[in-house]
Amino acid sequence: HPYFKQRDQTEDVVLPEDSGNSDSDTTIIMSSNKSKKKKTTKSVAWRLQPYKRAFDEQGEFWYPFVEPFILGRLNLINVKLTVRQETGWKSTWAPALVSQYRDSEAFKSSSSSSSSNEIDKETRRRLTRRTHTFRVEKDCTFGMLRQKLGVYYSICAQHIEIWVPSVTSYAYTNQWEYGDNGRGTWHSTLRSLVEKRVEYQQELPLKFEIQTYNVKDFDEMIEFSRVRASVETSRNVRSKLNAFSERIQSLAMFNFKFCPPGSGGPPGSAGVAQVYDMTVAYRKNFVTRQLIVWILAEIKANPIFGYSFCRPLLRYIASLTGATTIELSLLDAVPLEQFLVCFVDGDNLSVPETFHMDEKYVMPKHFEQTKYTDFRIQMLAVDDPKVLQYQAAMKRAQENGTDMEVDDRQQQQDQEEAKDQPANQEQEREEEQTDADAGVQVSTKVIWCHFVKSGQSLKSVGCVRTLLHKGECLKQLILTQLLPYLKVSKSVSLTPSSSNNSLLSSQSTKPSQNKSVVAEANNGNASSESDALFDAICERYKFRLHGPQLPKGVQMLTVAMLQTITIFEQFQETFCLSIVLPKPKQKTNYHNRALTIND
Repeated sequence: HPYFKQRDQTEDVVLPEDSGNSDSDTTIIMSSNKSKKKKTTKSVAWRLQPYKRAFDEQGEFWYPFVEPFILGRLNLINVKLTVRQETGWKSTWAPALVSQYRDSEAFKSSSSSSSSNEIDKETRRRLTRRTHTFRVEKDCTFGMLRQKLGVYYSICAQHIEIWVPSVTSYAYTNQWEYGDNGRGTWHSTLRSLVEKRVEYQQELPLKFEIQTYNVKDFDEMIEFSRVRASVETSRNVRSKLNAFSERIQSLAMFNFKFCPPGSGGPPGSAGVAQVYDMTVAYRKNFVTRQLIVWILAEIKANPIFGYSFCRPLLRYIASLTGATTIELSLLDAVPLEQFLVCFVDGDNLSVPETFHMDEKYVMPKHFEQTKYTDFRIQMLAVDDPKVLQYQAAMKRAQENGTDMEVDDRQQQQDQEEAKDQPANQEQEREEEQTDADAGVQVSTKVIWCHFVKSGQSLKSVGCVRTLLHKGECLKQLILTQLLPYLKVSKSVSLTPSSSNNSLLSSQSTKPSQNKSVVAEANNGNASSESDALFDAICERYKFRLHGPQLPKGVQMLTVAMLQTITIFEQFQETFCLSIVLPKPKQKTNYHNRALTIND
């Protein structure tokens, strides 16, 4: 049998225990040729360790004797694993698995030998398979099942979550609990689940999904939270909590959503694809720079994560660089200062709390570490004030680093002059210095725009980070950056009409006059069409300004306010904009009401 093909106990060798992770501890009896005494030990001979490790990586038992092997063969059960519904398998994970295979060495070697670079349908069906049936022992652990799935999909087994049916429900169909109690922990065996219901001995139904967090760390985090909650009134609190490592005690669960510049509008808008959250276990108190570096390292180590969650970013970078294919190497061209971590509170219409580069996030004490905290990783544009300010600060730091010697007398003289100046002059000097250091803010301001459903005045369904340049009004911002998320009538178009074309053709025959007339007519046509489009938007949507300095914290914006240019100087950092979406039209069903004489 293949289990015993490589076994050879002719040598009397006893080595230390195997350092690799194993789900089946075995006891091997080594017999010496010189003496007939038997030695019992839990260590594995060095020459047998590679074979045992190979079985462990495949999610199978490694039997040292014939007797336990036969017993295991006699107690086999069928396990049917299907993909959990509503996890984005068809829209997110299946394309990511195909993209991962396209970047693999196996596909590159096969495509180089053949003329076509396309993946055939049979291979796609095999890569994106949704159902698996294994025949395993009852003592098989959920970790071994994860290893089988990891080998099939070429991903790390610790990123696969398995859900078990609820054994307390005796309904005809299986009931599922997608919570802490419905997870199949790594070291738990199938025997404890099979013995609770008779029908599971014939076939045990399970569900799985690909996750971005480490399931083994999550098992320990859940156990740590349970122990901490149970020992609050106990005396031996420290002894029980010290059983967990400091790394596990400092971890927390986060949901990160990757958004390119100008994205984040309400779901259902034109061109807005559904973006799933990347759930990770990371330190509850983190520095933004370290978090971004760690996430990029995880994406490179697991390419399926990059193709699943960073696809909008990759498409945006490819559109800027002119790349024809979407590859993970595109992320290397983006500097770290173009990533911003945002905490967007959907229940509060205010400016989101942001963390950039060396800024640190500290989790509040009342937050539970095993509950998900939602964040957004916003990619900033090249001309964003955050990016320009950081680059200017780094440039000044480099210039100051080259010239470390500073004249102390000059510093004392500056301090004495500052003391002699009046308070108002000193304040003006500080304001001028602030404007010089952060001159980007003078020409560009950030406006967070929330989308609100009608009737839900304090609940945001989408948030977009926009830029307002000096000399522009909110009308231009709406027609350029917010227009993809606004629905207007199809009759409103920006294409020039035929009447204008006929007007242009009947102008003077002189070339110079024709060019000027055509340019003026085009500008007039564009302005008239943009005005018609803006009027249609204002009839359908309402715009409000929010800020703590405003009376009652909110102010309705009229059409005249949206067109004024002075809004740039009046707009403060604590202000944000909200767009009230119109109520959707209710479709009446005439089949549900009785017929009348009017019909």
